Amino acid sequence: MAWRTLNVSFILALLVLTALVWTVLSFYLEPVISRDGVVYLGIVQEWHEHGNGQYIEQWPFIPPLALYLMKLLMDCGLSAVAAGIGINIVLRSLLPVITYLTTQEVLGDKRIAIAAALLITFNPSLNDLAIEPQRDIIYLFFCGIMIWLLLAAIKRKKWYFAAAAGAFLSPALLARHEAFEMLLIAGLGLVILIIKNYRDWKRHLGNAAAFLAAFVLTSYLLLSMMGVLELVPRYCVSYQSRVMLMEQKLYNPGEPDND
Repeated sequence: MAWRTLNVSFILALLVLTALVWTVLSFYLEPVISRDGVVYLGIVQEWHEHGNGQYIEQWPFIPPLALYLMKLLMDCGLSAVAAGIGINIVLRSLLPVITYLTTQEVLGDKRIAIAAALLITFNPSLNDLAIEPQRDIIYLFFCGIMIWLLLAAIKRKKWYFAAAAGAFLSPALLARHEAFEMLLIAGLGLVILIIKNYRDWKRHLGNAAAFLAAFVLTSYLLLSMMGVLELVPRYCVSYQSRVMLMEQKLYNPGEPDND
């Protein structure tokens, strides 16, 4: 049993190193920053030099976590580009481990889990996202951990896994608004669990309470730490506007955008 565990650990470490080297090479071969990346770098530079006042006034619809992490690394002496791309490259390199843990939790087969981690390691789209100072990799990282912990809470019936899942949902949501859908999926999962095993409804509700409590507490702590707690109502309005825009494009694809 020990040698199998050692082999899996070695393979995962090798995949992480491979993803890291490949992503760094991708950046050096094609160091291009998109328009959105340039905007984020400008916001972070302003935040670093003059505080978050301009962000609060002009860019409240952009979730702050990625910008704040970049700003922290700039406080340590890195440039805005190095901070933004450095965070993404490191977190992208860890995605194979998260994929392995999630697949192993669902299927219980190490070989399939390693195969899934291998696919993520050599996914070119993730490299394209990682070599840009954007929010997508940070969102995928925290959302991936949240999904793994949520599956572990369901399978192992432990409340602390549910609480940890709620805690990791918070940074995912503060990286991209799309993580809000995970709350809806978790709620649907709760209903299915109660219907499937109604005798355990107290445990399921307890896990849901731990999930929501950890989510709210972590969100409050992160928003307070970043100094943007006052922007919560604007985030809600921004998310609602995005949903309405998606519905408009879905049901009226021929109409031009108002912006």
